Amino acid sequence: RRDPEDDAPGRRRLWLAVAHGARRRGVGSALLVAAGGAAAAGGATEFLVSTSLAEPDGLAFARRHGFREVRGEVELILDLGAHLAASGTDAGPPGLQVVALAALAASHPDWRERYRDLYAHLAPGVVWAPGSVAPDGDRFRRFHLEAPGFVAEGTAVAVLDREWVGLCELWRSGDDRHSAYQELTAVLPACRGRGVGAALVGSVAAAAARLGFHRLFTSTGTENRAMQGLARGLGFVTAARWSYLVGPVPEGRVLSGWEVDS
Repeated sequence: RRDPEDDAPGRRRLWLAVAHGARRRGVGSALLVAAGGAAAAGGATEFLVSTSLAEPDGLAFARRHGFREVRGEVELILDLGAHLAASGTDAGPPGLQVVALAALAASHPDWRERYRDLYAHLAPGVVWAPGSVAPDGDRFRRFHLEAPGFVAEGTAVAVLDREWVGLCELWRSGDDRHSAYQELTAVLPACRGRGVGAALVGSVAAAAARLGFHRLFTSTGTENRAMQGLARGLGFVTAARWSYLVGPVPEGRVLSGWEVDS
């Protein structure tokens, strides 16, 4: 399918799974060719796949079929009960205020524009493909701020000297009522290294606990040592490692019903 967060021309997101007992018998390759035929017919030129580094079969399969890694990701998890019992207050620099986005929405008529501008400044290369344009205000509102999983009362904005300088988002984790997801955490370059990020994450963790969540997940690139250090300093531990790969759409055709049955 098309990935709404990746506008790279011709790219399609692919999921492919084969039961353990049926592996190394050509099933995965046949599925890849069949999916490639259907995708190519729709104008696709490359596939994007992800696999856990704890599942080496998937990584080996992708590499055998010409996929190359474009990024790695570490998933981290925080036990909110243990965190709140052990943590202090991350105040950040003098004058910093960490405010819930829902509160800013009640006091700033232009909050959507200001938040979208801050987000667009901080998130290129993470949310949309490098070289493509950021989503316009209406699309950002419909697919982000008004998305079912977005939690405005748990999302935090860092305000320093009346300027919005950083953000940390809280999202529901699918249908799991006990887990929340800490999405993009970012601070303007001029304000980094001063504890703003830690104050943002601490505020979101506290909000998630107040909202009844027990666990907080987040993820970051394997090369982002600063974010990993910040998260681990707050008590996050590694839950998984993921590899994202891009590869060619194989020339093939859609399998017939007879071939599927056999």
